[in-house]
Amino acid sequence: MTPTDRSHLNILGILYYVFGGLGLAGTVLGGGAYAALGAVMAVNPEAFNDQNQSPDTIAFIGLMILIGAGVVIVLGVLVSTLYFFTGGGLRSQKRFTLCVITAALACLSVPLGTILGVFTFVVIFRPQVKAAFQGNADAGV
Repeated sequence: MTPTDRSHLNILGILYYVFGGLGLAGTVLGGGAYAALGAVMAVNPEAFNDQNQSPDTIAFIGLMILIGAGVVIVLGVLVSTLYFFTGGGLRSQKRFTLCVITAALACLSVPLGTILGVFTFVVIFRPQVKAAFQGNADAGV
């Protein structure tokens, strides 16, 4: 593997750390805001009552928003953790399959994730880079 390949893998690893951090921040801030809204609606439905809905209906909607936000937060934390593991795998030339799966998943996050995923595919499918991943897996490193 050439020094350029090592440099590209190092840069991609750092970008996955940044992408995971941005995803984690967005998940916690955005999901937290919805969770707070749902909690307030569930606890104090009278504050959202426009006299057309019963307080029980508003409290139920607030509870559903709270549950939905909780699911989004958990999934966002899991995906961000996956990005962090992939960043480490790229930098150490380990976990080839994880890197491929995560790059494909990143492609779904248009536009930044798509760019990151495509460049990841370009770099890790170079024969010498793929051989380095395979060599580390065979050596048990």
